[in-house]
Amino acid sequence: MRDNYIELERKFRKIDELKFNEHEDLANIEGDISWDQILEYKCSVLIAEAGSGKTKEMKQMVAKLEQQQKYAFFCDISVLATSGFEVEISSKQQKFEKWKQGKEVGYFFLDSVDEAKLVDHKNFMTAFKKFVSALGLHLARVTIVISSRPTAWKLIEDGNLVKEEFQSILLSSEKLPNTDYGYSQIKNQKSKTLQQIFQMMPLTYDQIKNYI
Repeated sequence: MRDNYIELERKFRKIDELKFNEHEDLANIEGDISWDQILEYKCSVLIAEAGSGKTKEMKQMVAKLEQQQKYAFFCDISVLATSGFEVEISSKQQKFEKWKQGKEVGYFFLDSVDEAKLVDHKNFMTAFKKFVSALGLHLARVTIVISSRPTAWKLIEDGNLVKEEFQSILLSSEKLPNTDYGYSQIKNQKSKTLQQIFQMMPLTYDQIKNYI
């Protein structure tokens, strides 16, 4: 994966939920948001068309974070739905258990909503609930990036599912002292956006030259 990946410094733009279903010509829009900025959010939904490089970008971010000695995991939503979280991260099970014993932020990249829904439209809901169940209250100290094609992400159905699961952790974490596992992090985020949608921008002319 690292051998054939070309760093293109992909850019993104933030999408207002109220304008999510509006078609816009991306050729006339500039995106200036970087991966570092996306990872500042609790949960980001990364929207891009098929073949745009979502999966490679997410896998490369996992590799970069690991190089920085951070805990990062890539999960295929289809596998999560059918086989469960433990099977999907079996190759990193030891690392996952070590993360649970600490207080660091864990980065989880869930790919891809659209391919999972091609098999069963309920697969994302099934997968996300299994993901939340596996993390339990440790969900309070994660950063999540979910990828999807624009047509597959349902703003109300999928968006509300994510928000409701986080809210349940908020309520549960209130019963814990601030010193436990860093759960106070999410207590302080009640007024902040728990979910933000980003769109991956098309490659620029200079990026295409670097790619070819």
